[in-house]
Amino acid sequence: MPRPGPRPGPRPGPPARPADITPVPAPVPHGDPHQYGRIDDDGVVWLKTADGERQIGSWQAGSVDEGLNHFARKFDDLATEVEILEERLAARSGDPHKAQTAARHLLDGLPDAAVIGDVAKLQERLTIIVGSADEVADSMKAEREHTRAAAIARKEELASEAEQIGADSTQWKV
Repeated sequence: MPRPGPRPGPRPGPPARPADITPVPAPVPHGDPHQYGRIDDDGVVWLKTADGERQIGSWQAGSVDEGLNHFARKFDDLATEVEILEERLAARSGDPHKAQTAARHLLDGLPDAAVIGDVAKLQERLTIIVGSADEVADSMKAEREHTRAAAIARKEELASEAEQIGADSTQWKV
């Protein structure tokens, strides 16, 4: 009988350098929806913020708890988008300017978002992304330039060694 080969798994590659990876903040759970919002008797949904309450929508389809959980899930979706942007910046994958644009778009829509959760914390995290994306882009550019300069220096070193061998040796094939 044939023996099974190696099991599939992650391919070996260069290990992540812990000093280069900035920690990503812990996810913002929506927590107890009753803490961040309420639905009144008329079915109007309210978000509780530090500035007071603001109306975000209406709920007529079921119980109050179902409505609060619905808007809390929408908050979780928004928080997931923020986490993805943070992870992309921390891992330095993708274009930081695109992450910054996406964060600005989310930040601009946050005051009108129909979600129940810690919107102030989400706004703080989006502001950090918008502010730090330029720094990440600059450091990535400097890293690429450093790598390019090192490659050019190595090529020049090899070329000068080849010229020296050509000038000094009569048996260059050896």
